Amino acid sequence: MTAAALVVFIARSALLHDAFSQIAATSGGRVGVYAEVVETHETAGLNETEHFPMQSVYKLPICMAVPRPKRLKGLLPPDTVVAHKTGTDGTRNGLTRATNDIGIITLPDGRHLEIAVFVKDSTADETTREATIARIAKAAFDAWRHE
Repeated sequence: MTAAALVVFIARSALLHDAFSQIAATSGGRVGVYAEVVETHETAGLNETEHFPMQSVYKLPICMAVPRPKRLKGLLPPDTVVAHKTGTDGTRNGLTRATNDIGIITLPDGRHLEIAVFVKDSTADETTREATIARIAKAAFDAWRHE
């Protein structure tokens, strides 16, 4: 990696971290994000070393299902290919332990963006939690869509 490419990588990672933080503030809970462009290994994250309940997102390699268009896929262009798996825990006493989505987004140039977004211990409604995930996925998609 050249020095110029390294500067771009660091700047993009910092900008995405800030964007993820701002979006996470609307979730009503704690948010963890990890995103990586497979081909270049560029990464960005938020609370990515913290433990988050996985629910059923570990099944991604098994199912590659598309049951919740409002999450990762929610704000992406309609023709964007997204293989993803959601996970959700029930709401008890006004607190939802986990609302998650993990997947692989195909960028317009054919590269692949791996992304995992976890919202835990949230007091927000389902629409707000899903919008948090969609906005984070859109921020990552937009940051890496033009190379």
